Amino acid sequence: MGYTPEITPDARASAQTNLLNGIDSRRGFSVDENIHELLPNKAPFISTLMAFKRKVVNDPDHKYFEHRPAWLDGRTFYSDTSGAPACSATLSGKTFANWTVQKYPTDGVLDGTAVDWLVAGANLKYTIQVVDADDASKYCNFLVTTIDSTTQIEVIQLTDSPGFDVADNDKITIIGTAYAEGSEKAYAFSDKVSPKWASCEIEKTLAKASRTTMKMWVAGGNEWERILTETETLHKVDLERKSLLGARSTGNNGGSGETNTPFGSPQADATGGSTDAPIRTSISIQQAARWADSVGMGGSRVFNNTKATYSYSDFIDDTEELFEFDTESYYFFGGRGVLTMLTKMALNKDSGITYSTDNMNDAGVKYTNFVTPHGELKFVKHPLFRGDYANKAFAVDMNLIDLLVFDGTFVETDVKTPGYDGIEHQFVSDMGLQINLPEKSVSEWTWV
Repeated sequence: MGYTPEITPDARASAQTNLLNGIDSRRGFSVDENIHELLPNKAPFISTLMAFKRKVVNDPDHKYFEHRPAWLDGRTFYSDTSGAPACSATLSGKTFANWTVQKYPTDGVLDGTAVDWLVAGANLKYTIQVVDADDASKYCNFLVTTIDSTTQIEVIQLTDSPGFDVADNDKITIIGTAYAEGSEKAYAFSDKVSPKWASCEIEKTLAKASRTTMKMWVAGGNEWERILTETETLHKVDLERKSLLGARSTGNNGGSGETNTPFGSPQADATGGSTDAPIRTSISIQQAARWADSVGMGGSRVFNNTKATYSYSDFIDDTEELFEFDTESYYFFGGRGVLTMLTKMALNKDSGITYSTDNMNDAGVKYTNFVTPHGELKFVKHPLFRGDYANKAFAVDMNLIDLLVFDGTFVETDVKTPGYDGIEHQFVSDMGLQINLPEKSVSEWTWV
């Protein structure tokens, strides 16, 4: 136990009700400065964020801008079915018009999204390469000659008889430009930012004791102090659960052309509140991973596997995809079943995986360090991942996650109903997550 919360006066005073004599019947006392020290391994994810990744905001619905590096996004898009070049046996020089393209693969929730940097009528001469989705050894290069709209281009084929016809979901990569001498300047698109939204969620946990309980002394100390400490621990664990498993109400993100996205503008009464008093919920690691996976951002971000047949070879293939964007290390928050499987792999001397135990970060969170051929996994044995969650894990790049704090954790004292013969305090937090670049920062793993 890191510390025992003490109710001491602080600048924070919330929900005050002034009595006739001017004394407050309800007062708020901050415990925000120390709460990350309280049993960090009971809530390892939120403890680490509280210690190192706090971002104070002045609006519980927080708008921010996400910069997507050119190498991460912007140089790739996808073919749609309409107008896709039938180039299998044709030669260089063949022209194809009215080719429909889109920013994300078909059948995801962003199906049909425009490629926002394609500017109709602009003098943009891109050379592109299309790889056959069914056979990665086959490719065809084209020169984009005309941009009709954000979803339609005209091209000239550059590769002789590539052996396949471009089909729905074939990936298109910009490989360069080919301008004529004296032509217009290039067009910048890599410096664009995308507007995103995140929300803080109000969490309340009640500590309650009767008059008799307040006066009891039991083995180990004062009973009310024990209740108060356990309630604060429970409050912190509740923050952990919602951060890993919760969900933000989806909205539209007009600036990015996205609909039904957890990164969209807030919907005032979408979860049963009102325009004046909305019920805000925060995005979670699980929701962000499934969103990134559903729109095809960065390949698979949800890995569902069969534990009985899962092999070292499968693990290396999956971690290859996990580390696709060159993150050097991930925290891997998971259950004992996942730790057992990883340890067995590491104990195989031919696996190429090494591990070390008894590591601890500066927030006091213990982890087992697995070094794979693709990168480092800091496995945190999560106490909440039991039963149905024992074989589940979340990989998180903590450098890309922020803890949004609209109102830090505080204790609101004496919230009991008048006439109740006892005491009631409640712990309150107004916090949420900002998850940047979800295709790079988060993924969900389950073995069944």
